[in-house]
Amino acid sequence: SQFTSTAVILMFNQVRADTVITCLHGNQPFPEDLLALQGEAAKHADAYSPFWLLGVLVTNRFDVYQSTWAIRVWNNARSIQMIVSEILYSILMKVLATDLPATMRMTLEAKFQETIQIMTSLGEDMLATVPQMLGYVSLVGGQHISYNSTSTASVPGGYSLIWTLYMVGKSPVTKRKSRKWVIRRLQEIS
Repeated sequence: SQFTSTAVILMFNQVRADTVITCLHGNQPFPEDLLALQGEAAKHADAYSPFWLLGVLVTNRFDVYQSTWAIRVWNNARSIQMIVSEILYSILMKVLATDLPATMRMTLEAKFQETIQIMTSLGEDMLATVPQMLGYVSLVGGQHISYNSTSTASVPGGYSLIWTLYMVGKSPVTKRKSRKWVIRRLQEIS
């Protein structure tokens, strides 16, 4: 077999991902020979190693929930909190741009930093749900984490992530690396 090293499998995964995108954009079928190679590569994947999650994770963190419904509930709550925080962020930016007494400025700057931290944490929490929503990780028997290196990404999970990814991607506190990662995930879903 040609899939005897991690490097070969990673290169194949990159070629496969590029081919999927090309096929989707060109409205072409996925090549049968590449599909056969995918099956062969899957036999050599280490399902217990989270190493394959490097392209799926934006940080070194992923969270696992009891169900995808729980993720949706949590992400919806986070989205609402993100919207409120963004409104507060915008108001504080405008107020802090004016001439304020020193004590009021210090209080508002502290609230501004707290708001930035809240939005950052919310974004990180939302992004940490992506691997499970796409079917790459799951909770087995309510206790053990299962890694699925052969997942082709859950379509329903991807569609339910659109709003979550949009919220994080548009956030004024999202770092450039994370924003690029969000854009790639949205392109893969669409």
